[in-house]
Amino acid sequence: MIKMVLRNFRFLEHENQRFSVQKDGVFLEPQKSRRRFLMEFEVATIGERGQVVIPQSFREEMGVHKGDKFMILKCGDMFVLKKLQAPSMEDFDRMLKKAHDHAKKHGFQPGDVENAIRKVRGQ
Repeated sequence: MIKMVLRNFRFLEHENQRFSVQKDGVFLEPQKSRRRFLMEFEVATIGERGQVVIPQSFREEMGVHKGDKFMILKCGDMFVLKKLQAPSMEDFDRMLKKAHDHAKKHGFQPGDVENAIRKVRGQ
């Protein structure tokens, strides 16, 4: 396993030397930055059906199990996997309260959503 420290995702630290990384992967002169992100990576191969095996050490560390759902983001020439998790009841209650407060602030009435749906559907 290879470990790197990326600074603002544009800097690589290797053997206590900091280098900036350009989009094409070229390393430039050592740079300074205040933020540090420890990132680990391993090499994986895409199978015939487009499947990628996430290394076991990563799955165990992140609590990833068979059947878990992920969002896949395309970021330039990179893919980023984000594990999807249902919000906790506290988070859900907080989101619901925020939605109710927003509706109240803007004068929404109970039938406004149904009316908007009918209007969009042309009914």
